[in-house]
Amino acid sequence: MLSVKEIDEIAPLLVTILPLLVGVVMVIYQMERQHKDNNLLQLSNHKEELKLTVYKEISEYVSCAMQRYVENQNIINSLMRQYHNCVICQDANSNPSPKIYTKYTELSDAYLRMVRSLTQLMCKLEEYEIVDKNIEIFRTAFASVVQLIQEAYLEFQRHIFSYLPHDDSKKRQEQLGVNIKHVKSPIQQDIEAIEHSFNSYTDANLEGYCFVSDLSREVQNVLLGNLFNNQVPPREPSDSHYVVVTTKPEEIERLRVYFKEKDDDGLTQHQKDFMARSGKSPGGKSGNALLISPFP
Repeated sequence: MLSVKEIDEIAPLLVTILPLLVGVVMVIYQMERQHKDNNLLQLSNHKEELKLTVYKEISEYVSCAMQRYVENQNIINSLMRQYHNCVICQDANSNPSPKIYTKYTELSDAYLRMVRSLTQLMCKLEEYEIVDKNIEIFRTAFASVVQLIQEAYLEFQRHIFSYLPHDDSKKRQEQLGVNIKHVKSPIQQDIEAIEHSFNSYTDANLEGYCFVSDLSREVQNVLLGNLFNNQVPPREPSDSHYVVVTTKPEEIERLRVYFKEKDDDGLTQHQKDFMARSGKSPGGKSGNALLISPFP
């Protein structure tokens, strides 16, 4: 144990050393804290960079799907205008009678490109579900609407096919001196069935486009919201038979039931809403009015 005299001798030294020790400790603490903060900042910046990269990738597929929709819709809109022009000219006894010039291959290729773009978008979303687990609901929505598009396309194709020109075989081209074969001239009696199937096909396509638009808004909010401190508002359809797809946690279960759960007839609510709009179930409209570019 130190004596009073020894304590008196080392007291001045302690008074000098202690502040230095405290200062050293504080400097070390501040350096460690600053290093940790820098690491967190770098990690945060890296995360934002990764989010931006993911957004760019997904947005490319979103843009492609939207472009394919527009291309497909332009073709079928043009086809229906040609059809109506043929019917009108026939009613007016126009001679020679006009023909439809959009070939079956143009119609089918545009359809396949559009569906393929949606399928590719679904695959891309699967790659990045780690970003937001709720983004999986969009794959569910796309799978459902692609099925509706396929069914509606087949019905439209069945009604319009016999009126579409198609390429003859090379041998037939040499024999006839022409390379396009017109199968049948449009007639007024078939117009109701063709218009109805066209409306259903257009409606299914439009809903697919709207789901892609919903996804575009959601990925902006999820991946860019913090960066720009802003949120894009959801789509607001005027018709209750159209659903908005979102990643909001409180909406996920409702959307899952809407797209996946089937009733006793084997139909989902999504399918029933589509049928109601197409006039295929009680409460649906007849669908005789020609749809060209309505957005729900």
